[in-house]
Amino acid sequence: MLDSLDPQQSSNSSVMSFITAGSPLESSPFASSLLLSLVYYNALFLLFAVLELLVLQLIRIIFPGINSDLYRIIEFSIYSVIQVLTWLGIASIYYVIFILAPTSILLLIIHARMPADH
Repeated sequence: MLDSLDPQQSSNSSVMSFITAGSPLESSPFASSLLLSLVYYNALFLLFAVLELLVLQLIRIIFPGINSDLYRIIEFSIYSVIQVLTWLGIASIYYVIFILAPTSILLLIIHARMPADH
């Protein structure tokens, strides 16, 4: 897809025809990185949720007579750590959407508009 864009052309029509070509979402580099980050985020969220459940069950097994107040404090602490990691995952997705993707598009447009003598 990127090879089909001739860097020698400097007209706006070549850039617009490239952007509006109707190519599938998976063929675009920034879109595939976005899809990959969404898959990564979902897998990470599932892993953290399972890890949280396993740790809480392990605490119940190791300390069967644990005080319910202490258990709630431990449960809240683990939940807080999981939430922080989840929000970091969401922030990374927004980074891909709003920083990497527009930068990729701008670099494609700048490269397409370069004069032939560069």
